[in-house]
Formats: sequence, C-alpha cells, structure tokens
Amino acid sequence: MEPLTTPLKSLCIGLLIFPALAWSAPNAHEHEFLQRDEALTVAKVFTAALQHAPEAAATQARQQQADNYINLGKSWLPGRNRLAINYLDDRTLDDIGARELDAGLEFELWQRGARRESQKLGASYQQQTSAWQGYLQLLVAGRLRTSLANIQQREVLLAQAQRAQQDAQQLKAMTDDLFKAGATPRDSVLQAQSLLIEHDKLLLRAEAMLVDEERQYGNLTGLKQRPAQTVIESQSQLDAINASHPLLRFLQTSVDVAAINISKAKQDAKGNPTMNIGMRRQRGDRFEDYNDSLAIGFSIPFGGAATVTAQVSDARVSKVDSDIAYQSAYRQLNQQLHEVEHELTLTKTAIKLSREQAQLNEQRWQMANKAFKAGETTMMQVVLALQQFRTASTEYELSQLRQQRLMAEFNQTVGVLP
Repeated sequence: MEPLTTPLKSLCIGLLIFPALAWSAPNAHEHEFLQRDEALTVAKVFTAALQHAPEAAATQARQQQADNYINLGKSWLPGRNRLAINYLDDRTLDDIGARELDAGLEFELWQRGARRESQKLGASYQQQTSAWQGYLQLLVAGRLRTSLANIQQREVLLAQAQRAQQDAQQLKAMTDDLFKAGATPRDSVLQAQSLLIEHDKLLLRAEAMLVDEERQYGNLTGLKQRPAQTVIESQSQLDAINASHPLLRFLQTSVDVAAINISKAKQDAKGNPTMNIGMRRQRGDRFEDYNDSLAIGFSIPFGGAATVTAQVSDARVSKVDSDIAYQSAYRQLNQQLHEVEHELTLTKTAIKLSREQAQLNEQRWQMANKAFKAGETTMMQVVLALQQFRTASTEYELSQLRQQRLMAEFNQTVGVLP
C-alpha cells in the first residue's frame, strides 16, 4: 500500500482528524433553540432578569433595615424597658417578721443628641437602599448585555458555519460531476468529501455553542423566549466617570453610614441613662405596720474611656475601609473607560481592514473555483481559498459585533442602563 506522504493526502487527513479533536459530541447538547418573540423587548427582558437576580432578595432586607432605624429614631425611648422586683423575708434566719417588697419599672433614656443621630442613621440607610437598587440594576444590566452579546456572536458563527457547509456541499457536487466527466482525479473527490464532513461537524458544534449561550440566558432571565430583533446600543454621550455612577453612589452611601456609625459607636459605648419608677412596701418586724412608699431613681453611666476609645476605633476603621473601596472603584472605572475607548478606536480600524480582506479573499475564492472547473488549478488551492474567504468573512462580522459589544461595555462603564 502506498504511504500517505503527499501534501494533498496529508491535508485530507488533517481535515478529518482536527475537527474530531476539537468537536464535542452533540448528544451532550441536545436542546431546542429558544423561540423568538416579536413582542419581547429588551426592557421586558431586563425586568425579568432583575426579578430573577439572586441579589434581589437583599433589597427587602435593606429596606427593612432602614425602616427599623427610622422607627427607632422616632421612638421616645431607645431601648427595652424592664420590670424589677425585689423581695426580702427573714423567716429562714432571725424570723422577727421583717418584710420588704420593691417593684418598679426601669426605663432607658436617650443620651443628648442620640435620638437625632439615630434618625440620621435611618435616613442614611434609606439612601443606601435607594442607591443599592440603582447599583443592582446596573449589575444585572451588565450580565444581560454580556449574555445577549454572546448569543449574537454565536449566531454569527452559526450562520458562517451554515454558509461554509453549503459551500462545501456545492464543491462536493461540482467535484463529483467533474470526476464523472473524467476532468478530475478520485483524490479530489475524497478531499471534497473530507471538507464536507469537516463543515458538518463544525456546524453541529456551532449549534451546540449557541444552545449553551441560550441556556445561560434562560438561567439569567427565567424566560424561554428571547427578543426577535438584534439588540444594538448607541454609545452614550457621557465621556467621564462622575459621582452619579450607580456603583459610586452606593459606595458613597456606605461611607456616609460609616461616618454616622462613628458617633453612634461613641454613644453606645458610653451607655444610656436610666430612670426607675416603682413602689416599696416594708416593715421592721411582725409587730410593725407595713410602710408603703414611692421610689424614683436615676442612673447615669460614667467612665469607661478605654471601652469608648476601642469601639470608636472599630467604627473609624470601617469608615476608612469604605473610603478606600470608593476610591478604588473610582480608579478602576476610569481605567476601564480608558481601555474601552482605546479598544473602540482600534476596532473601527479593524472593521475597515477586515472588510477589505474579506472582499479580496472572496475574489480569490471565485477565481479559484472557476480555475478548478477549467482544470487550471488543484483541489488544495480551491479548499485553501475557500477557507481563507470564510475566515476573513467571519472576522469581519465578528469585528462588527466587537464594536457593538464595546459600545455596550462603554455604556456599562459610565453607568448607563440599556
């Protein structure tokens, strides 16, 4: 048997083996494509994704926290009241009939300015809840943008795979006709058949990858449909990161809350004064009558400077951490904005070059196809021309999608919702 050493046969083997190594079995991806709904808009999809987000549960908890502190600031008393009862009886010792009963209520009182600080803390938590909702919307918007962009990219690759498979089918039919007419050898037929098998596998793989992205979209939104129209965003007119950015607003409210907690920690460490109101009933021995009296008392905490200093230092550290998180986020957003702007500039140039390359390769493919029909070139040159044309065409379409994705990333970076 003649060894397979010729370049033509080596190419045929590579076309058969390489896709088999790269392609995963389609059985693992058996799933229907999502239905397209003409009435389903991006706004509706965004609302569904927002409701389906795991972080959505935190909104209610944050709102409850704000309401609780606001109600605490409106309360006349800062803490829990206590009922105190003391009873004295000497029957187990001297047994002279001494009796004493103290019963009263103990009320915790506000320190000076503490009630006002609690109201300020409640208002800050309310602002933080509002800022959290804005940040959550931006967070979900970023996930949705990525998911839709990935789906569009997989659709382009699938469309390219379908066109390439159709080209391979036409080339196979043309080669069969030429072989029957005696105008091309059997080796060309085998090579065309190998090329068709390769593109059949690539088509299956492209379908499976699109199914995977649609499954991720379903997990994100909880929907079984997706918009029928391609989502294209216009680039925002904002060109800088400002304090109204949802992430920065949320982090700034954390700084504000931490600042108020410094004063609150100082007051909590000092303790609150208390007032006691009650009655006392007592007698010295069994020969005396009971004596009833009213008891009023106050307790005022003092000292404890070390405790106050320690708890305040903890609150100050929390404030510093919040400041650092804000500054770090601000720098990171500016860096991301610079990178996206740079990538947009490069992509615009890449689109122009990719379009020219695709046009040139298409002409080469058409020329090679005609030359093969006329017997002026080999199957290898036709296959190479076809592959180069499809590669350039794919790169051109992907570069256009890259520009759309970058414009969405630009909007995401400056804090604009879709």
